[in-house]
Amino acid sequence: MDGLEASIENSDNGMHFKAGPEAANDAHHAVLWTKESFYGDMKIEFDYTRTDTANKYMNILYIQATGDGEGPHVEDISKWNKKREVPAMREYFENMNVFHISFAAFGNTGDGFHYVRARRYPKLREQ
Repeated sequence: MDGLEASIENSDNGMHFKAGPEAANDAHHAVLWTKESFYGDMKIEFDYTRTDTANKYMNILYIQATGDGEGPHVEDISKWNKKREVPAMREYFENMNVFHISFAAFGNTGDGFHYVRARRYPKLREQ
């Protein structure tokens, strides 16, 4: 798990995964990884139940994440998890090969619209 203020509670009803309470504070973001790596065809299925009332920000599902291999960002992301204790988004989209799906998103000011968006990282380097 990335995020110093993140928490997980498991119960018979499922897993309650939440970020810290401070908005706009990278240390309060939360990212949860599987311990296993998966290969070949995959199907990802889950139920999402909203447990807050905030109409801001977003949820992101990172899929098939590996480091980009540059500097300390080796392919095995578990080797550099200390760099992600404060999970600033730039640490992911600048240093990982990853698919990103954001959902249940409202925009950072709360006046946005709901959407599902897919992206592929790393972002393009300046040429």
